[in-house]
Amino acid sequence: MKITSFFTTLCLIAQALSDNIEISSDTKTWGQAVIEYSDVTIDSGATWKIVDVGYVHFHDNFLNNGDFFVTSTQEDQAINFKIADFKSKTTNNGRMVISSGSSFFSPSFSINGGSFENNGKAFFSGNSKSGIPISQITPRSFTNNGLIALYQDKKNSGLVDLGQLWQSFTNDGTVCLRNQAFDQQSAIKGKGCFDIGENSNVWIKTSLLPISTDQVFYFSSDYGSIRVEAVSGTQTFNVKNWGGNNIIGLSLPISSFGYTPGSGVLTLTCGFLNFNFNIGKGYDINLMQKVTADYGSGGIVINGGLVYKGSTPQNSRPDICMTCEDVPEFSV
Repeated sequence: MKITSFFTTLCLIAQALSDNIEISSDTKTWGQAVIEYSDVTIDSGATWKIVDVGYVHFHDNFLNNGDFFVTSTQEDQAINFKIADFKSKTTNNGRMVISSGSSFFSPSFSINGGSFENNGKAFFSGNSKSGIPISQITPRSFTNNGLIALYQDKKNSGLVDLGQLWQSFTNDGTVCLRNQAFDQQSAIKGKGCFDIGENSNVWIKTSLLPISTDQVFYFSSDYGSIRVEAVSGTQTFNVKNWGGNNIIGLSLPISSFGYTPGSGVLTLTCGFLNFNFNIGKGYDINLMQKVTADYGSGGIVINGGLVYKGSTPQNSRPDICMTCEDVPEFSV
């Protein structure tokens, strides 16, 4: 099925799963219970808006070269967005916005299947008025070269899974977290950035799923945290702009900590295990303080976190980190 009329507003009827769709001009779909397609293509310069549709499911290949928006204007209309098939290939070269909008119910966003490559900007935004928002990007092959924004409206209210369990994904772009808890389940390759925004937590699980030493974890607000499993092997993590109320910590109480001014490496010790964080030069160990760490959905650990009570020595945004944009607004 090909939509060709200019600035046409259509109410598309859900088709059989064997049907494909190509969006070549501005199109709006609204007010249906379910939309399902096989192959989906959005051409450059075209916009497809899906509004007040409870269940959006694409089964095969998804290619976005334009703008793609999914949202709800109704309090009683939840958003459930899914791309899933064993061999499905998802490619985003444009803007992709999946937002719960005015819905009272927590959204579910899921991209699974064969592969996902993001070269553009992808926004997944929801609320936590009811239930726990779920964001999953877990295909067998996953590469981010652009911007992926995962936002919620309350502290650590959402759960984020990136990469397939016990596999790996490549981040050469920026992943932005706001009010989200990223629960690591895959090794992380590439030379990218994780922007830990307001009330967000990165939960690093095990050295069996190594994180590239070229990845940067950047605190962009005063209320974020990084939690490392205290039973994991030794790794070194690049952390930038640590200060304020941001927490670097472990899943068990910190026995001791040290800082090497020459290298800028902070070491947390739990029992006989050491965990290293390359925080940069210029910190004063006398201004570091152990605290009870509230990791949101990651739990509370007495003396499990470390904060810095002085001014952050190096607070500029790393060049590798793209700016985390707000969710684009669009008329419905």
